[in-house]
Amino acid sequence: MSRSRASHDRAMDLAFLADRSKAAGNLDEARGLYAQALESELAALHALRDPTPMTLAVMHRSAAWLALECDDIRLSEKLASAGLAADPPPDIADELREVWEQANFHRHLQTRGLVLADNEIELTLSGPGVGLGIAEWTAYRTRVDDTLKMITRITERRAERPFRRRGPPETAIRDYLSPHVSLPRAASYSVSIRLGSGQLHLPGVLDLPELPEVIHDFLTIVEKVNGSVEDQLEELIPDDSYRRNAVALAKQIAPDGASIK
Repeated sequence: MSRSRASHDRAMDLAFLADRSKAAGNLDEARGLYAQALESELAALHALRDPTPMTLAVMHRSAAWLALECDDIRLSEKLASAGLAADPPPDIADELREVWEQANFHRHLQTRGLVLADNEIELTLSGPGVGLGIAEWTAYRTRVDDTLKMITRITERRAERPFRRRGPPETAIRDYLSPHVSLPRAASYSVSIRLGSGQLHLPGVLDLPELPEVIHDFLTIVEKVNGSVEDQLEELIPDDSYRRNAVALAKQIAPDGASIK
């Protein structure tokens, strides 16, 4: 086995462990594993000898995603761009563009001094249906509504409530989440959804999950569904009803490929 292949295989093993730690909520452990995985994948890239364009593009894609997981936005952009320059097949090119767009989104937050708190989600729409602070109302409203529905379901699941098949959530959960949606920011259609009313909450007393745990689950679900690997959600969401509901909502939040991309 070549040195490059060995480093790549080690990177993928570490990335798998990092994904599991992240899904389990062990974020510090996940960050350390992602950093090790990125180091191994970069070593694999540097050790390549006469790679095919396909190999070059695939390894740049993996390294770019790992750099994004490590919050190294600039490196992620550079790796994604280098992968696209290798003239990969359309499906790999789409994945490289996706990681570049994700890096661009994180840069959008940084350059505007936006730092999301542990109880906040940033929702940004782009595409033909979005202008400078303008978006098709239906596209905006339905995605905000579905985001809030998913957050409520995650809270109910983590609180070990049976799957609610009808009716509104219980008052304690509605009051605990108490979502607030910011006004759209200028030159984009980007809003923040902040959870929590600002009043003192005692999750241990109410037997409700911490808000950062809810946000983490939301981001994990959306990431897996957008990556077409929703089968990986079985460990995070063992209950079939909760899992099917989460996947359905995540697909409704996802870009439609037409007016919202």
